[in-house]
Amino acid sequence: MRTPQGDAGTLCNERGSPSFTYLPEASAPQEVGLLMPARLAPYTGGMLPPLFSMNLPEGFLLVQFRARLENVARVDPLLLLGITGDAHPIGRLAMSSDALETLRPGRAALANGECLEELLEWDGAEGLFHELVDRYALRSGISGVQPKVVVPELGHAAAPELIVKAGRDEYPHLPVNEFICMSIVKAAGLPVPDFWLSDNMELFVMRRFDVAADGARLGFEDFAALTRRQPELKYESSYEEIARVIRRVVAGPYIATALEQLFDTVAVSCMVGNGDAHLKNFGVLYTHPAAGDVRMSPVYDLVCSTMYLPADALALRLGGSKAFAGSLRLLDFARLCNVADPEERLRRIEQAVVGTIEKQAYLIGEAPGLRRALNLGCSAWRCRAHGLRGVDDVALSRLRMGGRAGQRAGLARAGTGGSGIAGVLCRARYAARKRNVKSVVYPLLNRGRAAMEIWRTNVAHRRVAPPMQRGVICNLV
Repeated sequence: MRTPQGDAGTLCNERGSPSFTYLPEASAPQEVGLLMPARLAPYTGGMLPPLFSMNLPEGFLLVQFRARLENVARVDPLLLLGITGDAHPIGRLAMSSDALETLRPGRAALANGECLEELLEWDGAEGLFHELVDRYALRSGISGVQPKVVVPELGHAAAPELIVKAGRDEYPHLPVNEFICMSIVKAAGLPVPDFWLSDNMELFVMRRFDVAADGARLGFEDFAALTRRQPELKYESSYEEIARVIRRVVAGPYIATALEQLFDTVAVSCMVGNGDAHLKNFGVLYTHPAAGDVRMSPVYDLVCSTMYLPADALALRLGGSKAFAGSLRLLDFARLCNVADPEERLRRIEQAVVGTIEKQAYLIGEAPGLRRALNLGCSAWRCRAHGLRGVDDVALSRLRMGGRAGQRAGLARAGTGGSGIAGVLCRARYAARKRNVKSVVYPLLNRGRAAMEIWRTNVAHRRVAPPMQRGVICNLV
């Protein structure tokens, strides 16, 4: 096992159990990770340490590895780590093994790399992606179930790697989805890596962020590794635990910024309906464990998962619940993170969501279902943010489902006799679907002014809900 600061140790399989042993001369700069200090005793435990299993192929890439290797070797985690570990995997660690040289792709075939402009302008993206997979799959030391491959970039020696992602049949328009959501994150002022969408909208391309400006490799660890969890346990935690780990591992000058970024990322996830913000989608960067510069990595892998799973929820617990949070739970989380201006941050993020939806209207229209999912997410967020009576997080997550099933579930949860504005609108929308479309209810739902009249009528006759901003009511429908 090697680091940019020198050789670190050896990883072997002893009696069916992985074992890592530091070299006697290894010092703090050569340590492999933040939670694995140099010591004489080996690191054992029956399975790979989470730091090493962090980048093992999953999903699509794992299928590709098995298809290419199962006839010549037994595919296990140690083999996967050995093959991908010598081809610039994510982070600063590299691994070499003479016994695996015959299974690794030839250096000559990888020397030139790919031109970013040609990747983005390619007409037949499906054929291109499969060609990239055939060429670079066995050197892609990266996790995640989405179809992706790590590609060397032509003409960028300082940052020589691109991550190229494609969609899946069960998750159509995923590249467009990720591009829009990452654009929202960028508009909200959060740090993001460079990213692009191909001209035919079939590929999402992102430049790696674990390479310094001078080309030096940076250490990277996700929060599954930092909480000593294997990748399959990435949903078994809470955002509060991430905040605690940040305080423990991030360098002092960067803690406040890291906690603010965590808060902002969770808030964006709640607004756009991102149910995939698990432990592996948060991480830290550093030069080496003794450098004292551990900080949060840029935001990555953020999508609107409710486009495909309308009843989706947060990947991790927040305030004891996985339901998408409103301002009350987020403000509680802000206090935990010592965020000084949470209300202003929430306003800025909401403006970023609305502004990006307007700015990218054409592109969003090319992904059927994305506009509806984002609009429903904004509506549900506004309901939570204004603390509407008679409607809780579970009811709003069911209303987000849309259609008759979602309306019935939301009504059942909120109560058909509820006096909140969300209850009024929910009953009106359900009635419009149930009755003839020429009924008086349906046109009301298509105009903000008419929606306001519904609310005013409800207030006059039922004496409910304090006055609210007109924009909130309009966006709910």
